[in-house]
Amino acid sequence: MTTVQRGRSLHPWVICGFGLLFLTPLAGALEPMEDDSLASVHGSDGLTLTLSHSTIPLSASRWTVDRGVSAVGGVTINPEAWAQVENVSLKPIALNGGTTAGNFTYSATVDAGGDGTVPGMAVTLQGSRTRLLVDKVVHQVDASRSLGSFALDSAVAFSLSNSKGLLNSADAAAAFSLDLGDAKLFYRQGAAGQPEALFDALRLKLDFTGGKVGVATDKGLFMEAATANLDAGFSLRYEGAPAAADAFTYKAGDLPVLQWNWLGKLTNLQVAVRGGGVWYGTDGGGVENIANRSEGINMSLRWDFDPGFAWVTQEPGANARLVFSNWQKLAGAPYALNFPNITLDVVKAGQEPGGLCWRGASNGPGCPNGGQYLNVAAEDGFALLVRDGNLHAYSTNVKIQDDINKDGDYLDTSALGTPEDQTFSWALIYTLGDVDANVFIYPGTGVANTVGMKLDGLVKIASNSSAWNSGSHFMIADTAAAKGAGTTTLGIGFLRSNILFAFNDLFLALKPEGINLKSGQVRVGFNGRLGGGEIKSGDLAAADEVKLLDVDANLEFDNFEVTLSPSPSGSSYMGFGARLRFTDLNVSNFSSPDADGSYISIAEPGRSDVNIRLAQITGDLALQNGRVDVLSEAETTPRTAQLMIGSDIVLGSTVSGGAPFLANAVKLGADSLASVVVPSGQWYSSFSLMKQR
Repeated sequence: MTTVQRGRSLHPWVICGFGLLFLTPLAGALEPMEDDSLASVHGSDGLTLTLSHSTIPLSASRWTVDRGVSAVGGVTINPEAWAQVENVSLKPIALNGGTTAGNFTYSATVDAGGDGTVPGMAVTLQGSRTRLLVDKVVHQVDASRSLGSFALDSAVAFSLSNSKGLLNSADAAAAFSLDLGDAKLFYRQGAAGQPEALFDALRLKLDFTGGKVGVATDKGLFMEAATANLDAGFSLRYEGAPAAADAFTYKAGDLPVLQWNWLGKLTNLQVAVRGGGVWYGTDGGGVENIANRSEGINMSLRWDFDPGFAWVTQEPGANARLVFSNWQKLAGAPYALNFPNITLDVVKAGQEPGGLCWRGASNGPGCPNGGQYLNVAAEDGFALLVRDGNLHAYSTNVKIQDDINKDGDYLDTSALGTPEDQTFSWALIYTLGDVDANVFIYPGTGVANTVGMKLDGLVKIASNSSAWNSGSHFMIADTAAAKGAGTTTLGIGFLRSNILFAFNDLFLALKPEGINLKSGQVRVGFNGRLGGGEIKSGDLAAADEVKLLDVDANLEFDNFEVTLSPSPSGSSYMGFGARLRFTDLNVSNFSSPDADGSYISIAEPGRSDVNIRLAQITGDLALQNGRVDVLSEAETTPRTAQLMIGSDIVLGSTVSGGAPFLANAVKLGADSLASVVVPSGQWYSSFSLMKQR
């Protein structure tokens, strides 16, 4: 068993990280090895360590935090928590996840040199295709409960070179490269033969030259680059009833769900990793004191998008895909994406940083800058915390690539005269003003089911000011709308929005029909202005804004179930379904304090007192046969390729075992006018985005 303890100091992580770089392949020394499996050492040009082995088992590896720590900045905590991975192994693996003969090989090289004036140093690591298998992930308090089993198949390649030492950050002379290869990540809850999720074609390739890699007091271990190349993505597939003999293998019958890729150049890149986990207490103004951290890990990410950077979405194996590119930052935004505080920690019950202030500008128990205080108490598990994250950029054109004649390219024209590669001046705007989140993850999904995931959490996406350039906006826009002799950008949607997702005892389970999320206590909040206007260089000035309606909604559920499912064999789309029961939860530090419980309100802009409100909503609603589908022209003729989202909407007693759908009060301002009852009902709704012929 290997035990690792770490605290807020960065230096052990630097030593550990570079130690792992060279010594992880040598872990085989912990097991008996034959002579022909021993590592070879070469020194003719630098130092090369090579390890070749058939299998390296490890019984367990433990991560311990807060050993001997009973208080953090005067705040008492429950000392020492640990998490452990069990029955870990490394072995060679075939491309499809099947067994393969022979050994896996890792080679690590250290070399020193220079240009005759300035010395330099380089390290590389190259591995053959290897499976890292983790059978159990457990928490200290109950080691019989596990998050599940994981398998990562990859062929890692890493290199770092720098002048004057590997961690010299005084000069922008570092060259960095990391490539997972064509990786696959499998996940299963339970024994072989249980449903499996597969992240196929898993890509993470990042490289740059002329950058910095180093250690700094304020940044931790960090890297920076003016320009970096990113190739990342995955294809999500699902197998609801695999044969036990086919566990953790890719099969032609694995059903597609969705595929996302992010490709291109990032600019002004900075990635940093530091010591420090959950924080406790408040500052003098009553705001949460993030500087008062326990032991743990936190990191930060920030960058801008090069205009040619692309987000690609499609269905695995489908002929059509959507490419979003030509990125525009909100006017005055310092970075396109900036997440300065992503924290991971192991916690015991009651060890959380405090809650969030919904519709408040900061967080703290008394919400000193306004808002409603919300909190979910941590249990024994893992904490994932986010503060002050944002996405302040959006794509300004959409490319539809449709391999109509199925010849593997996008160079032809269909019989209807449609080019296979079309670019449209459409903007999909989904900026995130300020993202805060407390998410706690626990092993097991119930008393009897000890394998799986249970989650508690709060996620808040806020617009903390009336300023356009720091808000959360969800819009579509025409970026080539006619204006006089030229063009401009005209958009419509929700401006300066706030979104809340609060959940308690949310179980994530892999079921034969798909990935299932279910809880008996969920709250969803939204408010924003439906409007639009002319967006100039990423800015929507007050004088150019068209104000339509203010929308405010609070929806609470005592039954919340959502399923994401693969398409049937021979099809390619993402299926979805939901069953929701509306109520007034009436839970302290969780529910809305509004006496109307679940409600939807529509008001005149800036006049919350002049509104129509559906209040005290109760009853059942279900979404059935839902699908998100990127359709090629061959599937939609005589129309063009399109994005289609649709489902059956079922209400009241039409939902199996459901109660009538009620808006117990329909209000105009403060006056209650009537009630609305939908005993039962069903209709179909769909939305399609396409080019007009």
